[in-house]
Order: sequence, then structure tokens, then C-alpha cells
Amino acid sequence: MSLTRRVFLKLSAAATAALALFPRAALAAKKKMAVPLAKVEKLKAVDGWAVLQIKDKKVLFIRESETKVNAVSAECTHQKCQVAYNPATKRIECACHGSKFTPAGQVLNGPATVSLPNYNAALDGERIIIEMEE
Repeated sequence: MSLTRRVFLKLSAAATAALALFPRAALAAKKKMAVPLAKVEKLKAVDGWAVLQIKDKKVLFIRESETKVNAVSAECTHQKCQVAYNPATKRIECACHGSKFTPAGQVLNGPATVSLPNYNAALDGERIIIEMEE
């Protein structure tokens, strides 16, 4: 079967669209890193939280339960202010402009309109394993 110009152009357009729509993050290599709980006293208890520098990113860790920990960007998607977790309301809050997010980083109240980037994180005994792009 020969490739006609029309078929070639359609395939080229489809490939270009797929590359534009496919998230770059999915192409990046991911690396697992361990954060010992002994070094982060606040994360040992439920509702504990801490902002840690992991590589070149500030990451907000939240201990939601005995078995679950969330890890999201500590940088608000509105204007890049650092966010903090409020255990009383169980919300992530930005002190600069009042945006609020769920513990998983989804927007609840603006002005932010984009959720906080989140990272795969899991408890493994006395440490947290976080998966981040290399």
C-alpha cells in the first residue's frame, strides 16, 4: 500500500496533535525517594503536616490518617505564595489571597483556579515514599 499525500498529512496532523495534548510529565522519568518519619516529627501524628524541600521543589506533606499521607506542591497556583495546612478545617490555605484547597490539592475557593500539583506518596513503615520527576 502506498502512502498518499493526503493520508500522510492526516497522520502528521494526528501525531502533532497527540504530542501537543500528551502531558510532558508522563514522558519524564520518575524517581522514588524516602523521607524518614524520624526526621519529621510533625508527620508522625494524624493531621500533622510539614513543608519539605525535595530536590528543587517545596512539597507539603499531610498525614491524613494512620495509613494515608498526601504530598502536594507547597506553592499556590494563583501567584506562587507558599500554602499551609489548617488541621482545624482540614484545608490547605494560601495566606496571600485566601485560596483554599482539599488535602489532595483540589481547588475549593479561589482566586486560584488550578489544583495544586500532587505527587504519589505512601507510608512504608517509618518512612514516606514519594515519587517525583527526575
